[in-house]
Amino acid sequence: MARLVASDIDAERPWLATSYVPGPLALQAGRRRGPLPWTEVAAIGAALADGLVHVHQAGVVHRDLKPSNILLSPKGPRIIDFGIAWSTGRARSPMSAPPSAPPASWPPSRSGASR
Repeated sequence: MARLVASDIDAERPWLATSYVPGPLALQAGRRRGPLPWTEVAAIGAALADGLVHVHQAGVVHRDLKPSNILLSPKGPRIIDFGIAWSTGRARSPMSAPPSAPPASWPPSRSGASR
């Protein structure tokens, strides 16, 4: 995750401010370079999983992790754009929020479909 500068996740409208992170979005890098070598993809995935563990331990659920919300900085990938994140301590469940993606991309548990 980008370094947290300030936040108020208990505010009526929770917010996070992070430091500037140089580097392209993963989406842009993929479009420019084409498919990445599997070793690089594995390293990025491991770093993102570690970052999400830290985010969740801080009581935040990102809810919109995608290539356009990942910066590939010289120091490794950084998770950005917590615009629809939820504090796990808030009374409202993340699943009760308006969806952030089209219904076709919802998980079966959210869409009402069965496996």
